[in-house]
Amino acid sequence: GCMPLRIPLLLQRLGIYQLELELHAQGSLPPDLIVIMEGEFLSGNLQDKDRSQCTEHLDRFAIMRHPVTCKSYVEFLNGLIQQGKLDEALARSPRVRENAEPYFTYDARQGCIVIPEVDQDGTSWDPDWPIVLVTYEDAEAYAAWRSSKDGLRYHIPSAAQLEKAARGVDGRIFVWGNDFDPSFCRMRESEQGRPFPASIHAYPIDCSPYGVMQLNGNVAEWSSTWASKQDRTKIMRGGSYSSSSQGCRLDWPLSSPCDFRYSSYGFRLALDL
Repeated sequence: GCMPLRIPLLLQRLGIYQLELELHAQGSLPPDLIVIMEGEFLSGNLQDKDRSQCTEHLDRFAIMRHPVTCKSYVEFLNGLIQQGKLDEALARSPRVRENAEPYFTYDARQGCIVIPEVDQDGTSWDPDWPIVLVTYEDAEAYAAWRSSKDGLRYHIPSAAQLEKAARGVDGRIFVWGNDFDPSFCRMRESEQGRPFPASIHAYPIDCSPYGVMQLNGNVAEWSSTWASKQDRTKIMRGGSYSSSSQGCRLDWPLSSPCDFRYSSYGFRLALDL
């Protein structure tokens, strides 16, 4: 059998189209990856612009269906410990700033880092939350570890890869279309009370035309694309659990310093094919 493949199309009136598909055998890629076909897509803010000014082309790539979770990230940290890199594992644990105590705790008796049932702020961490409070460098370190583990060359997706995976090819503002509903993705008006991340399995409507989940809400995500190389800032994509409806727009500009940690910043991995 072959891996499932979704191919969003932008069809012009009276156009003639022909598709030649190269399918990937079932099991040839890890099951948490979704293939994004090569081709053009509409990018950026399209208002009052000619489509030709907003068209980009990307080669084929694969991207994780969900953001990296706390559970997967702590597996990475413990992988570092097994390599004799305890100090690095502790340094890459989620925290609000470099000199703060990490939220994940080191269990010296078991020799591993664990996700606490309740952290020092009284917050219960769900292992299925997207990992947050990690820097871009931490995300790159995770990509290197997962690459070694799977025998593949993962990387942090570019801003264009994240945008295409979210919007498909037609330039939609949200993954489901152009009209916003706070119940469709995890943002600050989705639920009452103090905003927190949600499980990666929540909000099934936050699903892109390709089947990639939670690119509109829950956590904003690191991209590998420089916003300013001089200032060492990277472009972020997507809204988060603390975003307004405007901040959830897929054409909304956002960037962050590479060494910045924030409670609504996470990441996922991509793979060039």
